[in-house]
Amino acid sequence: MREGPMPDDFLFHGMSGPEYVKKFGMPTGGEALRLVIGDILGDSLPVNPLHVWSANGTPLRGMKREQFNLGKDAALFAVLPLGRTDDAGTTVTGQSITEPTPIWVGLDEPRHWFDVRSGAYLGWGASIQVTADPVRPLLLTALPYRTERIYIKIGRTDPRGSYTVHAALRASSEPVLHVFHVEITDPLGKVLRHYTQNVVAEGGQWNSDIVLGVNEAAGRYHIVIRDVATGATGTGDLLKDFAEYSALVEPKQKD
Repeated sequence: MREGPMPDDFLFHGMSGPEYVKKFGMPTGGEALRLVIGDILGDSLPVNPLHVWSANGTPLRGMKREQFNLGKDAALFAVLPLGRTDDAGTTVTGQSITEPTPIWVGLDEPRHWFDVRSGAYLGWGASIQVTADPVRPLLLTALPYRTERIYIKIGRTDPRGSYTVHAALRASSEPVLHVFHVEITDPLGKVLRHYTQNVVAEGGQWNSDIVLGVNEAAGRYHIVIRDVATGATGTGDLLKDFAEYSALVEPKQKD
């Protein structure tokens, strides 16, 4: 209940002021209505298990949290401060943070944490400290296992440029659903964008055939497979013996 316009004028029932701040953050007015609505939404919507705190340990409000379940206690989380844009679309106001800010995120159970953008391993625990950007969402994965690398086995089925590829994510326990980013470079080190793809790796496994164009130059090609969720990487070589340029030219007609 509010007895005056300032936070010090609030009267708390069933808990002290510091206890309220620790649980809900600094009161700003309309707390009773906010809590009632929160209770209603809490009963009708799925619970988001990701908690977000400011550096001093108080709950950080105004943070949008999205959860994508990967299976077996594994999840991808997106965290972004909320704000309002003016009619011109040039000014954002009402954000909980306005500059890159250290915050804490956590779950009720410990997990292995990874930064999706950088591929960095952030550590094991129920919570970790990260830096939130006001205009760029945090992308974090929380897994019950730690990944090591991607093992790649390549078999050549045709010296002109056909291969079978098996990629497996090595982890401390059985992986769940992952996505691999596949990239191929030519003998000169140029990335061949027409072979770049993202593939679904059920259980951290991916099997496929890769066929280079018959007119691609002969030489040693390089394949890099990166796990999007954790940054684990594997590499291999694709040896192409020769190129069939003549196959692309129509034979000349005899007179």
